This record gives sequence, structure tokens and C-alpha cells, in this order.
Amino acid sequence: MKYSRYYTSLVGGFLTSCLAFLLLTAWQTGAPTRQSRWIYESYQFKSNLVNAVKSPKLLVISGSNSLLGISCEMIQEKIRFPCINAAINAGLGVDYILHYARSFARPGDIILLPLEYEFYQSDGTLDSVLIDYVFSRDPQYLQSTDFQTQLRFIEGLSFKRLITGISSRLAASKALASSNPAGVQPDKAQSRVMNSYGDRIDNLEARITPELRRKIDATQPMKVNPDMSTNMSGFQAIARFADWCKKNNVRLLATWPNTIWFKDYEGTIYQDFFQKIANFYRSINVPVIGKYRDSMYEKSLFYDTNYHLNDRGVRHRTQQLIEVLRPHLANQLSWEFGDRRRLSPNKINIPGILL
Repeated sequence: MKYSRYYTSLVGGFLTSCLAFLLLTAWQTGAPTRQSRWIYESYQFKSNLVNAVKSPKLLVISGSNSLLGISCEMIQEKIRFPCINAAINAGLGVDYILHYARSFARPGDIILLPLEYEFYQSDGTLDSVLIDYVFSRDPQYLQSTDFQTQLRFIEGLSFKRLITGISSRLAASKALASSNPAGVQPDKAQSRVMNSYGDRIDNLEARITPELRRKIDATQPMKVNPDMSTNMSGFQAIARFADWCKKNNVRLLATWPNTIWFKDYEGTIYQDFFQKIANFYRSINVPVIGKYRDSMYEKSLFYDTNYHLNDRGVRHRTQQLIEVLRPHLANQLSWEFGDRRRLSPNKINIPGILL
């Protein structure tokens, strides 16, 4: 009898805790956190740029390797074809990044995918950046997923992030009660610099500190999974996106992300890795432009990570990309800008972003 009460209390306490966790999770969903703000405002900013271009355009979609690696301003000026750098943050994961790309693309557009190498090895594990962003800024995405995916999001919600969400919900309620629906004032530290093509323009070589240089110098070759298969989550997300592009009259091109070159990449394990990626795109009829080696550079061209080029590196990388990209746009190079409003860098202002 004593043990029966004990186990009943134990199970009851566990179920009560689970119920409390679920109720608090639901209550804090939709409360915007400070750390998700930069991504949200960047997406809003880039959505405005995309919507301002009514004619066919080139959209660069990936994590931040393209944000700080490709200049759409250079591409547009040299190829005379409108280009928007819609890259954001790799922490969102390949499935969500491609989900958002669907909202950007229109029939007749061309999408360029310089996806980070980690995406091809993705097993579907949810990054904390994605979990935070979806719960705070895009609960509609969570509602659109299947029950299993929703459970994975809930399981991935750490206690620390739950407390952050609750605090954000309380802060929003307090702001509303004080007739300040805008809530917390913009945090200057969250400001970022982009131009009117969506490119980051603050990754100047002159701003590289000794600490950043030491960080780059300490970078090691990326790790690859020798058992990588096209049945993995990352590949499947890309395949679904390629199918969506075909059904919606959107041309899809793939290329290699800019990253640091290491001699190790000549080894068999890496050669097989790169070949598997190329073979995958061939199997889904998506052209791969350029060679992986052409997008790998010495450390002096990088800014603060193995994927972020400095301004000199961006110019070099983009010029190389233009040469291999031009033939794929040949049948559309007669397009004229017409009445499109030419937006100058540093002239577009969105609350909370310094532009």
C-alpha cells in the first residue's frame, strides 16, 4: 500500500510537471525574444527588397556564407540582371531556409543555392537558433508541420529558453499595459549593416581585429561524415525544394559555398564527399555551377569565421561567380531595369536595423 501511494505520487508529479511545461510552452509561444530579433528584421528587410522587384530576378539563398560572401550589387551591375541576397543564418537549418525561400520566389525567378556543407550532412537535428526563432517569431510554421516535428520542437525547447520566452511574454504584457505596444526599445547592439541588394557591407578587412585574425588562423578543416547518404534529412529537404521549383516555374542553380582551403581536402574522404554532392544535384537535374575548389580561399580573405569573407574576399569570390553564372543567364540578359527604383545603400530604414 505504501509503495502504491509512492508510485502514484511519482507518476502524478511527473504528469503534472509535463502538463505545466506544455502549458507554459504554449503561453510563451509568439513572444518575441531579443536574440531572434536580428533574423526577423533581416527577413522583413529582404522581403521588402524582393517585393520591390516585379520582374524576374536572381535570389541567393543560403546561410550566412553568402550574406558575407557574395555581392548581389556586383552581380547586378556587371550582368545587368536584378539580384537580391536573401541569405540569412545557417542556424535556421536547411529545411527552414528553403521554406522561407518559397515565400520569396515568384515564377520566372532564378534561385542560386550556395548551401553550407553542414546542410548536406544534416540528420534533422534542430538547432537552438531555429527553435528560438520559430517559437518567438514564426509559430505558424510550427503549426504547419506534422505532429512528430512539433514534438521535436517541444523536446528541443530548453528550460533556459522557456524561461526566456516567459520573460518576453511578461515584458510584452507589461508594455501593453503601459500603453507601449512597441515593447522593449531597439537594442543598438542588434543593429546590422546591409545595402539595398541584401549584402552585408560591414565585413571590412580594415576592421579585422587581432582576435578575429587569431580565430581564423585557428580554423581547422571541416569534419565530414563518410557514411553521408542522400537519404539524410538535408538532401531530402533540397530534393523537395527542387521539385517545388519545377512546379512553380522557378529555375534552380546550385554552387559551392565560400570557405577556407585546406590541403586535407585533396584526400579521398573529402573527394568522395564533394562528389556525392555533385552527383546528388545531377540526380535531381539541378545544374551545379563552378567547382568546389574555386570557392575555397586562403585565410587572409576571411573576416571572422570559415564561411565569412572580408570585403576583399567578397569581391574576388563574386567576380569568379559572375564568370560561371553569366552563361546560365544568357537568355535573359536583354532584360532592362525599366522603372525599377534603384535603391542606394544606407538609404532604407527598418525599425531596429541600422542600414
